[in-house]
Amino acid sequence: EHVWNFTSSINLSEMDLDVDFIDLDLPSVDTYASIYVNGKLVLMCNNAFAPYHVNIKPFLKIGDNEILVTFTPPVIYHKDKYEAAAYKLPAENDKHPIAIAPYTRKPQYQFGWDWTMRMNTIGFNKPVKLISYNTNRVIGTNIQTISVNENKALLKFQVQLAHSTGIPTSQIVSQMHGVEYYYPAIQCKSKLFGDLHFTKIIHGNEPATLDHWYTTTITIENPKLWWPVNHGDQFLYADEWQVSTHDGKQIDTISKRFGI
Repeated sequence: EHVWNFTSSINLSEMDLDVDFIDLDLPSVDTYASIYVNGKLVLMCNNAFAPYHVNIKPFLKIGDNEILVTFTPPVIYHKDKYEAAAYKLPAENDKHPIAIAPYTRKPQYQFGWDWTMRMNTIGFNKPVKLISYNTNRVIGTNIQTISVNENKALLKFQVQLAHSTGIPTSQIVSQMHGVEYYYPAIQCKSKLFGDLHFTKIIHGNEPATLDHWYTTTITIENPKLWWPVNHGDQFLYADEWQVSTHDGKQIDTISKRFGI
């Protein structure tokens, strides 16, 4: 069991830095990693199932830049906490003397299974990228069917941004929710549904979030439904979203296909 250091260097020009954001995009980190840019800690990862991204522009400079990633194996990461615990969680598949499989957000097959040996891996499971852009960028989308019948479908559309759209305003709404925080909305021109208005609202009694999900709902009259095989057609709606800020700055264009 060893701590491992991965390093990379990039050379940047003044033109390269002439953008609002430069994100270090890490879609799959396995698992416990501390990330440094030019000696400054910018991010700590602890979940192999979660994508990470961080704006590193404030830490970059013209010329050579070094990115250092320090990976700590799970046994070393959890050793002290495991040994100090009065009760050890059961871990039938993990035969290591320090059986920390239940304590980690890491693929459980890496701790041994009926079809594989115990082998903890570290590193990047998907390519790491630097993404430079202005204003904002879309990093995720989600479409959910809330209710549906032959005459009408209610859908929830969501867009996830890399950064908040601005400073929220607040409004006291009730004793139950306390203060609701309203973030500046984002606009979307949909090829199928016209102008859409996405909002983000956080209740005062909810934990702070960095997910930056913006939501809208739409109603589709007489929807074309997606049916299982032998029950009907597998119809998919094909849409395109042009996403922009509340004041009209273009963010991204996204193609979406979905069934109801």
